[in-house]
Amino acid sequence: MRRQLCRQGLLECGIERIMRHGELYGIEQRQTQLAVLGLLQRVPARLFRHPELLLGKGDGKIKAK
Repeated sequence: MRRQLCRQGLLECGIERIMRHGELYGIEQRQTQLAVLGLLQRVPARLFRHPELLLGKGDGKIKAK
């Protein structure tokens, strides 16, 4: 659980940094950054569904259902 919270905190820190520095760039780069942030927002949900990725168990591959 602690490991998950640390990773979540790092993700939030990274998102904040991207948003802060994104204000310095042009609109094209800003749109790219927003697209990347959209993908990053899905990471915690996917990790929650597949805790073995956080715990280091298994081969790290997500099995198709």
